[in-house]
Amino acid sequence: MSDIIISCVGVPGLISVDNCNEGHILIDVGISEVKIDGKNAIVGDISSGVLQSFNNISITPVPKGVGTITIAVLLRHLLSSFIKRHS
Repeated sequence: MSDIIISCVGVPGLISVDNCNEGHILIDVGISEVKIDGKNAIVGDISSGVLQSFNNISITPVPKGVGTITIAVLLRHLLSSFIKRHS
């Protein structure tokens, strides 16, 4: 019933087509390493079939999705702490 789903469990394919609707925003924080065709691959909690099943859905990529946001927020906090300490 929500418009935004954030998953950070680390269970590949946890969020499937059955959990999603058109217009959803999916933020995939979970990350796992699995074997696909004998090779190691990095996947998130959102099933790969979700993106193909809907025309109007937004999903963060895994990898290189929320990691950049995390880094930006950490740098912001670091700068804020530095400014407070030196004022």
